[in-house]
Amino acid sequence: MKRQTRTVKTRKRQTTKSAYALQRRSGRIAPDSILNAVTQQLMRVQPPFRTVSGLLAAYGNTPLLKAVVDRHAWGVAMTPWTLSGVKIDDEYVPDLEMQYGLPAIREQRRTQLGEQIIPVPSTHPALRLLNDANPLMVGLSLKALTQIYLDVVGEAFWVKSRDALGVVRSVWPMPPHWVELPTKDRKTYMIRWRSVEIEAPASEVIRFYHPDPMNPYGRGLGTGGALTDEIDADEFASKHASAEFYNGAIPQLIITAEGLSEPDTERFEEKWLSDHQGFLKSHLPLFLNRKVDVEKLSQDFAALQLVDFRKFNRDTFQQTYGLPPELIGVLQNANRSTVSASDYINSRHNLVPRLELLRAVLQRHLIEEYDERLILDYVNPVNADNEFHLRAASFANWAPDVNEWRQMMGLPTDPRYAGIHYLPNRGTFGELAPTE
Repeated sequence: MKRQTRTVKTRKRQTTKSAYALQRRSGRIAPDSILNAVTQQLMRVQPPFRTVSGLLAAYGNTPLLKAVVDRHAWGVAMTPWTLSGVKIDDEYVPDLEMQYGLPAIREQRRTQLGEQIIPVPSTHPALRLLNDANPLMVGLSLKALTQIYLDVVGEAFWVKSRDALGVVRSVWPMPPHWVELPTKDRKTYMIRWRSVEIEAPASEVIRFYHPDPMNPYGRGLGTGGALTDEIDADEFASKHASAEFYNGAIPQLIITAEGLSEPDTERFEEKWLSDHQGFLKSHLPLFLNRKVDVEKLSQDFAALQLVDFRKFNRDTFQQTYGLPPELIGVLQNANRSTVSASDYINSRHNLVPRLELLRAVLQRHLIEEYDERLILDYVNPVNADNEFHLRAASFANWAPDVNEWRQMMGLPTDPRYAGIHYLPNRGTFGELAPTE
């Protein structure tokens, strides 16, 4: 029976190869069919990596991993989102550069369009969904959890929930190890948790993921996967230190006496403990009529270099996630300038790329469901370099108006000073003449 099955499979494989060769010789094979054949072979049933649930558990158990991941997750979660539309000749139109362009392209396009970009009120259902995810979870928690999944295991899933009119009113995050991807034979996502099985169409699932270079059509690959050895090493070092404080990890004393039988040894142990156990008996003398050797055992943490090892491990976590040391409280070489620079570096090189991924996926798979002309964006988390602006403005103090000076000083703008500049080389206010 097994030989028959193997023969049938071999014939099918030979038939497929023959048909493919015939199509190739006849020149009728299309390039798309080659691509489809490759992707269909790659998109087989792929359960999540066996380490996915372990990595997510490590996030809750490993202080270093939680510290660096939380900085990114909550930075992303606390960034406000906006909706807008492009209105030309009293009609809203799609603008692909604003919808799908990179930050520099969107900024350039925003300058070109000016007042033609019309903000959408915060009461719009899409913005309300991002701010109020579902009845059990607020938007802040949803976005933070999504980023935690992405940073640790490399993929996250939202399942859409619609009202009677088919409008998406809420989204529900699904842990990656609950979700199986669509396959060649099953075009839906399969969600399994304990005894619950849910089959969700691809149109009802939003997938965020970092592609794995080894298989970009399979599961996502997170930064946490590159730190599995470091996570284990830090946990073992921590448990060893914990055991030292709990019971020394080794017995403190070894007591030996010549000529004691096993019953005598037991009686001697009971007497020793009863006479000397407890802090009130710690200095009482013990009189014996035979030779007794007492050897004290201790463990040298300096020789083990656990402190240096954990510092090295901390630096590895921090550098792998690209997090400046000041943001996790490492201030040995810090000063006011480096602390300010660390926030700028983190916002520009960590938060912006993460926000861009979320924005691109949501624009394509969520916002277009409401209106294909809507533009999703976020408030740029990169703070302006006020010190640089202040130094530059000091060479021509008349160039910025009074409100711009107030902003550089951290003060609110005042409508009374709109368009008012300092007079050149004087300390008084004046309104500059318009340039002809």
